[in-house]
Amino acid sequence: MKNKFWVLLVPLLLLFGCGGHSEVTESQNAAESYSFRDGRYTLTEPSANLIPYLLVREGRYTVVKDIAVSYQPGGTIQRAGNMIKFEGKYLNEDYRYAFTLIANDELRFELDQSKIPQSQSEWRDGMVFSITEDSSDMDDAEAGDQTDMSQARTELMERFPEYFGLDPVNGLDVIVWQMAPSSYSFGLLEHSETPRDCIDKDLFNLTKVGGVSAEQMKEILATYAVSEDEVYIIPWQNPISSYLPEFCINRGGEDMDAKTEAYIADIREMLFG
Repeated sequence: MKNKFWVLLVPLLLLFGCGGHSEVTESQNAAESYSFRDGRYTLTEPSANLIPYLLVREGRYTVVKDIAVSYQPGGTIQRAGNMIKFEGKYLNEDYRYAFTLIANDELRFELDQSKIPQSQSEWRDGMVFSITEDSSDMDDAEAGDQTDMSQARTELMERFPEYFGLDPVNGLDVIVWQMAPSSYSFGLLEHSETPRDCIDKDLFNLTKVGGVSAEQMKEILATYAVSEDEVYIIPWQNPISSYLPEFCINRGGEDMDAKTEAYIADIREMLFG
């Protein structure tokens, strides 16, 4: 009789006990199945937008748009199963980049679950990033890059302290002037909604501080948490210069506003292209 009891009981235990629990565990484990290693993540398909790569390390991220771009978003990483969220702040507002892990170390961007700054319109739903270097591969190369950048930035801060520590809440004005055909000088001021007169004392003070090159201005802008759209290019005809840049020359019947806009576009390409 006892043998018959156990013959009936064991299959029931397997069906309603161990078997059911095993299925739940396997389902839970499946949600954690894809790896998400620290490293450099790049777009799997070439793109013209400004998102060269993502850096992931020790629970934090950086969206590296360009080595000299003015604003590199960064913050903390939250993971729930295969859902990855990059969270941070920009101009005192919360933002979020949401991704789904679709394979080991492969992220698909989810626009509808993200909240990104309006100035970052280059993000597209469904973009896929995959790991190209893990953290061990990146350490030596990035350490050298960071050292070079730090040294260059320190030298600029010592030579041109007036261009650092400005309040960027309303944006920044990059002032550009020429002393010769291929000689461009750059200065930096807090943005002014009111156009400055060509003999404005703030502009004249830039000649005392000294102009910097385009490469140096890139490095200065990289210290500010502003997007490219918040950087205003202001051409200035320096009164002490006898050289007239192209946008100042009217050969008759020319659209001077269009010439100025073209000049500004060229300067912007120097700084952000």
